[in-house]
Amino acid sequence: MNLALSLFFLAAGLAGALAASGGQRQQPYHAIFNFGDSLSDVGNLVVENPKAFAVVGKLPYGETFFGRPTGRCSDGRLVVDFLAEAYGLPYMPAYLSLNVSKGEDGRRGANFAVAGATALGKDFFGKLGIVSLLWTNNSLADQIVWFKKLKPSLCATPKDCAAYMRKSLFLVGEIGANDYNYMGLTGASVQQLRDAVPRVIESVSNAVEALVGEGAEHVVVPSSVPFGCASVYLTFLQSDDKREYDRYGCLTAYNSLAIYHNQQLLAAVARLREAHPHARIMYADYYKITMRFVYAPAAFGQSR
Repeated sequence: MNLALSLFFLAAGLAGALAASGGQRQQPYHAIFNFGDSLSDVGNLVVENPKAFAVVGKLPYGETFFGRPTGRCSDGRLVVDFLAEAYGLPYMPAYLSLNVSKGEDGRRGANFAVAGATALGKDFFGKLGIVSLLWTNNSLADQIVWFKKLKPSLCATPKDCAAYMRKSLFLVGEIGANDYNYMGLTGASVQQLRDAVPRVIESVSNAVEALVGEGAEHVVVPSSVPFGCASVYLTFLQSDDKREYDRYGCLTAYNSLAIYHNQQLLAAVARLREAHPHARIMYADYYKITMRFVYAPAAFGQSR
């Protein structure tokens, strides 16, 4: 499957969902702020740890669109890039690369996502004895702290901040996949991963609560993608037992894990909507959109 094409349709589906949730007229956002992992990191990991992850700063990363490495874990644009284009906004700068002294204040948006980031904090993984495997210690909660530090440069008075936040779009995720990756690829059973789901969902909910508390009124919460179709799982967890795969070659148990995660996430979004009726808290189904490619790759110009 062509990653750039996949990301384009994920973004198209997300933009469509945003337009649909806002009625006939598309919401005119003035800024976008994103929190997440490698699916949306535009350079924070490379800034944070350039030596350990130098490969992301080299070609072929970035070659198909930007013509140079940008810190994205892609050869081109990401979902958040297509989304920014859809709303006529500039590509979000990586938070860690912002240079306030040069006038880069992030008023049109900023990206806090870090490749390898988790929903849960490093203490959770420390108790499991695998904290040394984490690509970054900057979890979702840390990214929210970054936003709070940036906010004073975005608006001044409470009135200004209320107006600014009301015209901004916030994406919280996709996040949580790495929590399962670190555990699953070091020997945890599928049941142990399922047991961690409530804590992951709670972390995402807390992040949304924090942003709404800061004044956010438009928040998108994307689902997880189908883990069982991901190359990392298919490579490291390959099995000779054909019963572990579905007809499309994906690992059934891990796709079921993603479905369970998404069910719990959707329920959490429903609770958040009830608690904050003034806010638009939207669920973006990345799983469903991604599976369209798996089911019928030829329909999108792909052989497999």
